[in-house]
Amino acid sequence: MSKNGSIYFTGRVEDGFQPTENVFQRTKNSGTESYLVKFNTDGQREWATYFGGEMADNAFQTCLDDNSNIYLAGSTNSKTNISTSGTHQENLYPNKSNYQPNTGDAFLIKFKDYDSNSLISSNSPVCIGKTLELKASGGTNYSWTGPNGFSSTDQNPTIVNATTANSGEYSCLITGIGGYNDIKKINVVIGDVEAPVPDIITLPTVTGDCTTTITTIPTATDECAGSITGTTTNPLHIVYLELIQLHGIIMMETEILQPKIKPLLSAANLCQLLILYKLFALIKMQN
Repeated sequence: MSKNGSIYFTGRVEDGFQPTENVFQRTKNSGTESYLVKFNTDGQREWATYFGGEMADNAFQTCLDDNSNIYLAGSTNSKTNISTSGTHQENLYPNKSNYQPNTGDAFLIKFKDYDSNSLISSNSPVCIGKTLELKASGGTNYSWTGPNGFSSTDQNPTIVNATTANSGEYSCLITGIGGYNDIKKINVVIGDVEAPVPDIITLPTVTGDCTTTITTIPTATDECAGSITGTTTNPLHIVYLELIQLHGIIMMETEILQPKIKPLLSAANLCQLLILYKLFALIKMQN
């Protein structure tokens, strides 16, 4: 498994294996053949290749280093398509003219996964009117295409004053990767798609008798709009008070109402009513 989560595995196969395009070896030779496969982090196969010569080959193990080099180890009876010139042992040993069961020579192969070196990215999502930044790496030549007729041969092109017409899929052809070409794609969003972040998560509870001053105003920070101050088209709930007499005792009944559901008391009258209530209660207690 690579550092970014890609999975590589190997083995041997006789029938039923399907290699992908533009890989090391697409055609199977006679007998058993080794294979090497790569899957991405979503479990999708990115590429698959045979590896082997004219005789039986059997790959046992694969591993990677930090430079996207893939190492494949196993045994082989093949004389061709295994070793490269200038290596420790170029020829099969012992040199047999036909296949012999349970015999063979070890092999160690090094591949370069150029697909892991080519990358593209962006600063999406981008606010309307801001600059869209596209970035690519891993090659020597780059060819970008995208929505609204966009094209560029810059490695890291930008689009100033971006609009929603610039939203969509961007594609980059990356060449000059050791004879290997790669096409990467990325989706870009232009617009205010991120929810505002409250500056205060929990607002204090507002209480008071006659006069209440609200000092903590709800605010939030939006990626595109900046600072937002909370407002409302629905005024605060009003306490509706009603004096009733029950068994000779004057009591106060309260109810939380939306405005204009019932006739509401003004602030001054409300305070007067509270004072009267307290006086009635005091007189009743003394009697």
